[in-house]
Amino acid sequence: MTKYLVLFFTVLTTVSILSLTGVYSNAEMKAPPLMILPTLLIIIALFRFSIDFRKKIFGIGNKYLTLFHLWRVIPGAIFLILYSKEMLPGSWALPAGVGDIIIALLAPIVAYLTAPNTRRGKAIYIGFHILGFVDLFGVVISGVTHLFMGYSQVAIITQFPMSILPSFLVPITLTAHIVSIYLATRSSK
Repeated sequence: MTKYLVLFFTVLTTVSILSLTGVYSNAEMKAPPLMILPTLLIIIALFRFSIDFRKKIFGIGNKYLTLFHLWRVIPGAIFLILYSKEMLPGSWALPAGVGDIIIALLAPIVAYLTAPNTRRGKAIYIGFHILGFVDLFGVVISGVTHLFMGYSQVAIITQFPMSILPSFLVPITLTAHIVSIYLATRSSK
């Protein structure tokens, strides 16, 4: 697992440098899709070509993959704070912030109060992860749409440290949702 942590730390460092040097903010409207792509492609390649990586990720289990989503309370709160300071438009920040906070607050409830080996438990895990995936995917689409519509405030997401969200954490989080759905449909973890 250490080699994968080193790889992801390297990716995090790289996207941070790209952000700090202004690469993402200079890309204007193309930034969010370009930001998500490198990390997402690395994750896809690892799943496709590394049996060891797949085994390690699948071995984490649904409980811990679900608890991983607790981190979303942080960007959720930040989006709401930035909205309150008129630094983000409400049409994007409110659904993004509230959605992240709801998913984060539901994560421990789902992880600790759901029996993953039961039919009902699997349905709850699948429902939670579909909800989380749709929420996060919607935030990305809405952010890109807002940029195209000329909401320049949303461009804050292309600047460090906010750029870590779309360039690193969003692809990992979307992957965690997909893996959890897969696990709930295939195994008893």
